[in-house]
This record gives sequence, C-alpha cells and structure tokens, in this order.
Amino acid sequence: MSLPAGIGFTVSLLIGDLAYGDVRQRAETVTIGILAAGLIASILAATLLHLRVRNRRNALDDV
Repeated sequence: MSLPAGIGFTVSLLIGDLAYGDVRQRAETVTIGILAAGLIASILAATLLHLRVRNRRNALDDV
C-alpha cells in the first residue's frame, strides 16, 4: 500500500508545483499543505495499525 501512496504524494507535489510555479508564496503554502496532510495520514495509519494489532493480540490471548 505504501507504493501507491508514495506515487500519489509525489504527483500531488508535482501538480502543486506546476499549478503555482510562478507564485512562490502560494507554491510554498501548497507544499506545506501536502506535507501536513501526509503527516496526518501517517499518524492516523500508525494509530489504526496499532489498534488493530492490539485487538488481534487480545483476541488470540482469549483463545
């Protein structure tokens, strides 16, 4: 799953650069927004993975 996410992340940066290449401040804002979204998505994915592993481990302990 990380490969498509990495490709999507790279494409987002490319599109943001192409769309706002001339306007430096807006291009920086777009890049910061994309990086922030990636960070938030990573934190959420890690949290969900942690919860899933913990629930699975608890289910195996009950057996």
